[in-house]
Amino acid sequence: MMVMCIRKHCYCYEFSTLQDAPERCCINETPHPEIDMTRQTALTNDAALAAFIAKKAEIDAMLARLQAFSDDHFGADPEKVNWSDLGSLEYQAHLLKQISDFAFGEGEHAA
Repeated sequence: MMVMCIRKHCYCYEFSTLQDAPERCCINETPHPEIDMTRQTALTNDAALAAFIAKKAEIDAMLARLQAFSDDHFGADPEKVNWSDLGSLEYQAHLLKQISDFAFGEGEHAA
């Protein structure tokens, strides 16, 4: 039986059996000491970038919904606004201020 390493970072070639493979070989699940760390870092950064873009899209969707909610007077009938509506709006403003302060280094997040 011939075994061929399919990983590009390893210096393994063909071996008669798995037992003939060198000790420091990906076939034996041990990385070669000269693994290209730049490639691994790039893969990690690619995954982080993909996750970042997905999270940004999620935030953009939330902002769009909040803008539409604001355009609709935050669900309150302007002719029937009461103190409860104001309390809800104040709480939402408080939460948004926390996010804004964090994002811009203001308020309790100021340096």
